[in-house]
Amino acid sequence: AKGEITTYHDVRAFLLIRKPGFLRMIGQYPVVRNTAFDLASDGERFGLYIPSKNRYITGDSRGGKRSKSPLENLRPQHILDALLWKGLEPGTEEAVLEVSTEGTKSYYIVIILRRGGEGKLQLARKLWFERVGLSLERLQIFDENGEVATDAHYSSYAESAGIPYAQQVVFNRPQDDYGLMLSVTQMKFNEPLPDDKFQMEQPAGAEVVDLEKAPS
Repeated sequence: AKGEITTYHDVRAFLLIRKPGFLRMIGQYPVVRNTAFDLASDGERFGLYIPSKNRYITGDSRGGKRSKSPLENLRPQHILDALLWKGLEPGTEEAVLEVSTEGTKSYYIVIILRRGGEGKLQLARKLWFERVGLSLERLQIFDENGEVATDAHYSSYAESAGIPYAQQVVFNRPQDDYGLMLSVTQMKFNEPLPDDKFQMEQPAGAEVVDLEKAPS
């Protein structure tokens, strides 16, 4: 929605991730530093608090039901899938390699297929590696119907403690009507993160919406 794009444009965010599925992301408005949103997950359930609406959204971290508001469709697993991208899962997935040229660049495209019902192969992911530096520049994740669920682009690679990472990550969720552009200003790896960093108390007085219990 255009109104939400304007409202949540250029938000400063603090992002904590701990494998396998813990995530906390707090977004703040520029200058005033008031909280724009607070998102927390333990890998199973998530909580999303939007102070401007005084709404607390909770539900399945992987997705579940959708809201009419694009911001309320923000899910921890969408972010984790884009930042902690997966390679081949032996036993349940198979991969083939395609060589492709797009404009002036050439890519190795790793096409990963998952085994669905009755052993049928389904398109799961496409990973686009630039052939010269072998850095990941694009990731496409597909749903069970073969439609794009996530389309992520990576650029401006840097290193921290010898670990390469993309300083610019742009990903879109076309079926959820939202997208994010993450510009990394500071990165730290392997810092200790206790459980309480990923816990958010239900805000007093907020309207609570459990998407798993809400009508379709």
